[in-house]
Amino acid sequence: MVEGEWVGFTTYIGFLLMQIVRLVQLLKESYLQPSRHALCLVLLAVFLALLVAMLTENIWTHTLLFFMWYSLLAMAGWDWSSYKSEKI
Repeated sequence: MVEGEWVGFTTYIGFLLMQIVRLVQLLKESYLQPSRHALCLVLLAVFLALLVAMLTENIWTHTLLFFMWYSLLAMAGWDWSSYKSEKI
């Protein structure tokens, strides 16, 4: 996307900003659930590390990394309170 001149560059930056906004939103929503809050903090740290890595290497070639990244981001957005274990 970055090689697509200004349209591609602004789309790319917007895509990154949407991810950081979603992570901060999830972090604010999860303050009552310690495990979800910890996951959001870890995801925020990994996202910042990915930004640094993008400056030094072509990180978009790492398909498995981004598959896991978006899977974890989706899990952080789930409603964790609806998955309470039932006693048998």
